[in-house]
Amino acid sequence: MRAFRIVMMLAGLAGALAGGPAGAGTLGTPELSPATIAAGTPATLRVQVAITDPNYLAGSANVQRLKADGTVQSVVGTLRDDGQQGDATAGDKLYTLEFPLTETAAGTVSFQVSAAYSRELKRTISAPVSVTVTPATATPVIRGAAFSVASTPAGQAALGLATVTVEAAAAPTTIALQKLDANGAVLATLGTLHDDGADGDAGAADGIYSVRTTVLENAPGTVRYRVAGTFPGYPQTVYSDVLSVAITGTATSVEITAPASGAYLNTPVITVSGKVGDTAARVTLNGIAAPLSGTTFNASVPLNEGPNTITAVATNSGGSTTTSSILVTLDTTAPKVEIYSPAANGSTSSATATVSGMVNDIVVGTVNPQQATVTVNGIAAEVLNRSFVARDVPLQVGANTLQATATDRAGNRATTSATLTRVAAGGLAAVSGNNQRGAAGALLAAPLVVALTNAQGAPVPNKPVVFRVVGLDGTVAADTTGAALPAVAVNTDSEGKAKAYYRLGTRAGAGNLVEASAAGAQTTVDFVATGTPGAARLMVVDSGNSQTGVVGQALPFPLIAIVTDANNNRLAGIPVTFAVKEGGGGFGATRQSTFQTASDSDGRVAATFVLGPDQGVGNNVVEANFAGGTGFAAAFSASGLVPGPAEQTRISGVVLDNSNQPIPGVTMRLLQITQGNRSNIPQEMAAAVRTDAQGQFTMQPVPVGVFKLMADGGTAARDGVWPTLDFDMITVPGQNNTLGMPIFLPALNPNNRVCVNETTGGTLTLPEVPGFALTIAPGSATFPGGSRSGCVSVTPVNMDKVPMAPGFGQQPRFVVTIQPVGTHFSPAARMTIPNVDGLAPRAVTEMYSYDHDLASFVAIGSATVSADGSTITSDPGAGVIKAGWHCGGNPNTSGSAGTCPTCKKCQGSSCVADNAQTPPQASPTDCKEQYCNGGSVASRNKDSETPTDVCLECQGGQPKPVMSEIQGAQYVCPGTTYQYQVQVYSTTGALSWGGAANASGQLSVPPTATDGNTYTITARVKSCSKSLTAHASDGMPGDTSETANCLSQPINCYKINGLGDEALAWAQNNMSALGGGISGGCADAARHAYFNAIGAIEIGAQATQDFLDAHEYSNNNGCEDNNMDLSNNAVGRGLGQSCGSNRACVQRAVADALKRGDLTVWSGGQTGSGTLVSSSVCRVTY
Repeated sequence: MRAFRIVMMLAGLAGALAGGPAGAGTLGTPELSPATIAAGTPATLRVQVAITDPNYLAGSANVQRLKADGTVQSVVGTLRDDGQQGDATAGDKLYTLEFPLTETAAGTVSFQVSAAYSRELKRTISAPVSVTVTPATATPVIRGAAFSVASTPAGQAALGLATVTVEAAAAPTTIALQKLDANGAVLATLGTLHDDGADGDAGAADGIYSVRTTVLENAPGTVRYRVAGTFPGYPQTVYSDVLSVAITGTATSVEITAPASGAYLNTPVITVSGKVGDTAARVTLNGIAAPLSGTTFNASVPLNEGPNTITAVATNSGGSTTTSSILVTLDTTAPKVEIYSPAANGSTSSATATVSGMVNDIVVGTVNPQQATVTVNGIAAEVLNRSFVARDVPLQVGANTLQATATDRAGNRATTSATLTRVAAGGLAAVSGNNQRGAAGALLAAPLVVALTNAQGAPVPNKPVVFRVVGLDGTVAADTTGAALPAVAVNTDSEGKAKAYYRLGTRAGAGNLVEASAAGAQTTVDFVATGTPGAARLMVVDSGNSQTGVVGQALPFPLIAIVTDANNNRLAGIPVTFAVKEGGGGFGATRQSTFQTASDSDGRVAATFVLGPDQGVGNNVVEANFAGGTGFAAAFSASGLVPGPAEQTRISGVVLDNSNQPIPGVTMRLLQITQGNRSNIPQEMAAAVRTDAQGQFTMQPVPVGVFKLMADGGTAARDGVWPTLDFDMITVPGQNNTLGMPIFLPALNPNNRVCVNETTGGTLTLPEVPGFALTIAPGSATFPGGSRSGCVSVTPVNMDKVPMAPGFGQQPRFVVTIQPVGTHFSPAARMTIPNVDGLAPRAVTEMYSYDHDLASFVAIGSATVSADGSTITSDPGAGVIKAGWHCGGNPNTSGSAGTCPTCKKCQGSSCVADNAQTPPQASPTDCKEQYCNGGSVASRNKDSETPTDVCLECQGGQPKPVMSEIQGAQYVCPGTTYQYQVQVYSTTGALSWGGAANASGQLSVPPTATDGNTYTITARVKSCSKSLTAHASDGMPGDTSETANCLSQPINCYKINGLGDEALAWAQNNMSALGGGISGGCADAARHAYFNAIGAIEIGAQATQDFLDAHEYSNNNGCEDNNMDLSNNAVGRGLGQSCGSNRACVQRAVADALKRGDLTVWSGGQTGSGTLVSSSVCRVTY
């Protein structure tokens, strides 16, 4: 029966194919309701269709949703005629389907009905029916756009508030402030508006959205903004009206046009050129005046060896300050070159030699042809990843000198040589396999083959030949399936040949070396192979992370990342994209949110990043990754500061030891970054300060620009020996500038040392660190000052306490500091460190040094892990060349908090909130502390801090006047009426000073006291001025007391002493012309004024006041004498500030002040009684 049915079905199908009675079924026109629905609102649709054709196959009709092109997207459901689930009546031939539909966007959605019929070859399809999806509401509107700033001068920051009113049925999906160019194109997205009643928004959920943004432009003109929003169910972006802000005044831009940033130079003094917007601006380049010619400037700037930051600072006529920086490298140091193969004094029977070795230079990355070239006996060598290979170097019978010459990009040259003897045929000779190339870590295509012959040239069979890997971490095996080992012995065959299979090491370059030798053979054979890097696998941060800059302006240094293969080999030519993730910054003049570039020969990619408009700590985040990269992106964070008045610029920080304990008494100095020749005396740019008991310091005022911030541990007020550290410091005008982290000074261990001289070297080991060794050759060390004899000490340092993160994505677990700073080693000192990072045995890695002169980490060459994996030793020609912090290792491949912005940590391939972090503190004296909240830096009150002004204390997160009880404080001034005013902030009872306080709570000129000249205060008052009865600080050398100022400001102390001699000599030489009297008289008044005037010029008004006012108090001269001298001191400082550096101007100004009566003298002359009177009594003829 089953066979008969199949035959009948096949017959029916054949009849249909032959044009029999089969045809399309009859399908009515579907009806769809409702005809319209609203976007974002759930709806129920109903499709109904009449199907009366008797050939309809029950249950086959369904509703299908169509794509825009009319093809089927999906089957919605089956139509039914059973009176269930929306069908009105069973069996009435009206088939129905009800189904839910929610569309998020407005538009049209189409459906069709499909049904099957007996004797029909394909299903019958109805005409399409559609439902119209309308916007969720009427068109959303963004109206009432307003901006709180109508105009602002160029170069001056103004905090503006943008507000709009939103009218829509639903809250916007996105709503952001955009910055536009003159043509209406979007330059940048500046921030998201909010309606939560916080941060400038007046009220939550009132439909008025707000955002704060900083307006800071360097050129006059018009800045345009608008608000853009998207809404649920509405397909188009909605815009506000355009808002305009007028930028007035004169342009304040500054730009260095030559040399180009990143240039390599071998001239220690260069000409730097640039342009400004303000023709009346004053420009300095690293503190050196650069005269203007119209809008252009140039000046000669000395460089230090290595990378140099050059910063142009323009002080504009309107009072604002703008900066621009470039980075150039001075390279006058010759590269290092070593021949590894053939071995020195070796022999070969070959007519040519393949010469390979190492070429090293102090560079930011590795050494490739772009960094150095090498020739061997005039034959150009291939250079790759600090290695070189020269092929087919001809040899003469007998001794041959192989001379390798390396030349770096700046033209510096170095040579080395080795002797190789060519002997007559016989012994061991290469047959094939030399000079191959393959992927790093891969098996070479062809084996390494040698032939062993006797003196008569006949093959020597069945003799073992040892193939041994002598360069990099490759392996050899007797066959393709044999064990891969560092060395293998293979017997020669009947033809005297032996072969081995070589798997290259994981490091790219020409450093793969295998030596073949046989017992009794006069010659050895070296095989050289080149490894090429693999595909991109890893992206790491190199430099430029955690910078601070001016909002809306480019960061001082580029963001630099490195792309490598799985073996950490740097890759050239890899496309990489930088993408802005947070903060509203961008790249280029149009502030694009992404920037595409390709890696250079060092695997490095660089991008100049313009900060977003808002101030904050770590509030700008950028990621860099290559196409297809699935691992961690290289993540950068940067902080933005709004510039203010230059005179309010300050630097603050904290100095801690390796255990996070404060170090008091450390002297902090701000030095001119460019000293040119190292023998120059460092020029201090601000008054030195010392850290307090909590290790904290604040320097104010400080200039704007790039400087060296020195932490001098030699003055620390704690037991132990402490190092000195330098940091590059770029200051933002009017802001509190920090390094973004504490300054850590590890206590040095003077017992871990080795003493060397010109004839004696030594090796230093650390008992507490097994495996560490530093080997110094005799005569290789040059100590500070040029001595060739001295002691070198080594101290381990916690990794999180190094001055800055090493480059190349490193996070080494072992770091040492080698002291004393300024010691140089030539040849380099060989260093061995424990392999605490767990690198594979025989793996090759890089070593890095923190260069104190450069204030940055630099690569110092390659290093190899020992065969047992316990230690890492610098390779020949590499090692320690300068004392400082040292480490070694590969990039971190698993990611860490260091690759995420502040307050975030790595989780998977993303950065997530980490509220356990302690972010960098804005200031140790502002009554606030920064903490992590929700992955961002937030601020809260910290009343335990101490403001810089001793008159203030932290109360409720704000600096407020100190409240203290003074009992019986007296000021005695016989024969004078001294006016003393006290501001009363809070009293605990009756206030008396020979009478009551006035209504404002102030005591002014006191009434007559009981003894006519003694006045007593008993009140709760502000108590922060100098002591009324004792002033222990004395600024003049030679006085009886030790001077706090001289201890804290030794350079200024030295200068003030010489200025005092100059002032006394001038007054004595011109005593008669100044009105006579050197003690209490006219010439003495002129001396005080002149002393203070030239002091203000040479060391600053504040430092001069610190020294000379303290001197007056220390001498116990009595009230009247002190008042006279203090008054004349103040007048003199004002004259000095108005005259500048012109001594003749100062002398004339002082004489004129004396003549006008601006100074004060004692009417009784040198010894007589009298009173304080105006200097107009002096008969001045000067």
